[in-house]
This record gives sequence, C-alpha cells and structure tokens, in this order.
Amino acid sequence: MSGSFSRVYKAATDMHKKSAHFTSPSSMRALPEFKKLVEIGRESSEAISSMFTLIHYLPLEAMLALTDILGACPIKKKNRGNVDEMKHDWIRYGKKKGYIS
Repeated sequence: MSGSFSRVYKAATDMHKKSAHFTSPSSMRALPEFKKLVEIGRESSEAISSMFTLIHYLPLEAMLALTDILGACPIKKKNRGNVDEMKHDWIRYGKKKGYIS
C-alpha cells in the first residue's frame, strides 16, 4: 500500500466510523474527519489517484470527497442512489481526466 493511499484510507475510515449513522452529505461534510480527507486529497495528484482507489473500499466517502476536491460530480441523474453505477461514473471520469491509468 502506498503512503498516500494509507493516509487517504485512514482518514476515510475515521470518517466512516463517525458518519455511519448520517444520512445527509451536509452532515458528513461537517465532520473534521471529512475535512481532513479533503485536505489530504488536495495535496497531490497521487492523493487524488488514491481517492479513486478508495472508491472500491469506501465509495460514499471517496465520492463525496472527490466532489469537493475536484469541483465535479460526474454521476448521471439516472444513477443517483445506485452506488455501483455511481462508482462506475466516477471511474469513467477518473480515466477520462487521467487520474486512473
């Protein structure tokens, strides 16, 4: 596991522990753990690539953080609420933008 992914994964699992009972993205965004995850993600392109890897382990945390870090939300309207399809939309976006090889 790369150092960047380890940091991203730890921040995301800390966030997950605190937000497991939350239902709204705004509640999740208010957490210090979410802010830390976004801060790490903004440090480098390697950290952003790690966020795309994180999608496979903690998809909601990764997608929410990526939305704030990149200022984009490539999720198609028809896929909202379907986590697997939302993940696919983000992965397609990551490949298109060069974050995923």
